[in-house]
Amino acid sequence: MLGRKHFFEVIVIQLYNSLTTRYNKNMAYDIKFRQQVLKYIGKGHTIQEAHEMFEVGTTTIKELKKLQKETGKLEKRPLERKSKKICPDQLKTYIAENPDSYLREIAFSIPRNNRKLSGL
Repeated sequence: MLGRKHFFEVIVIQLYNSLTTRYNKNMAYDIKFRQQVLKYIGKGHTIQEAHEMFEVGTTTIKELKKLQKETGKLEKRPLERKSKKICPDQLKTYIAENPDSYLREIAFSIPRNNRKLSGL
């Protein structure tokens, strides 16, 4: 059976990981594949035909066309997302300074969207 401190550490690590690794940054089509899809459309085929031929969503194809038109490239854009609830760096700092805190104490100590959590 896990000790109370070890159990708390596992929960905090899972919480921190869920805040920092929410996105799979590797889920993008290869650039050569993207070029093939747009080349196929450039030959006069419709987006629907490209969708059926390459098994790619129509929205994805439209986004590829938009990306090429805006940037002139087909490389994926870097993700610029922020944590919506709490800042992962603040959480990590607080845990380093207060390793024996309960989750409730952490929740009340770290501001969320410029205000304290309520209703816990």
